[in-house]
Amino acid sequence: LATLEEAPDGTLMRCWAEDLDWVARFLVRLCCRFTVREPAALNDVLRSLATEIARAAEGKGTENAEDAEITRRTQREKDSPQRE
Repeated sequence: LATLEEAPDGTLMRCWAEDLDWVARFLVRLCCRFTVREPAALNDVLRSLATEIARAAEGKGTENAEDAEITRRTQREKDSPQRE
């Protein structure tokens, strides 16, 4: 999964994984500061995760646009008078 090496500026972790979302969540769970050297795509995944966490902290949830539209449509149907 990963190796740890002593480095001049701290500890270097080398990780081999196919799922960058999993790696991002793993790194966040370490509860320590880190810098991603590569792959650059991991920074994009971390930014997306940060946005998801911030939205959850604001009470806005983490639903995607499609889920949000389904939620709005369902709410409109509940709120509209029933036709018989």
